[in-house]
Amino acid sequence: MSEHFTDADMKAVFEYMLPSEALDYRTVFSIRGTKPRPDGKPKFEFWRYENLPPLGKDEPGQIQLDIKF
Repeated sequence: MSEHFTDADMKAVFEYMLPSEALDYRTVFSIRGTKPRPDGKPKFEFWRYENLPPLGKDEPGQIQLDIKF
């Protein structure tokens, strides 16, 4: 940090938002575990998870019937 970094500068950093169009993403296989990918490819390559809702639709599909409240 610079000694010339002001409170206003700090506020600007914390309030900065990257436009969503500038984001690049891809799903990958779990990189935290030791289990290898079933297809043998490196963990950082694209991985398609089945049965996930489309991005932006985080509502659950079907309610589990065996959960009791």
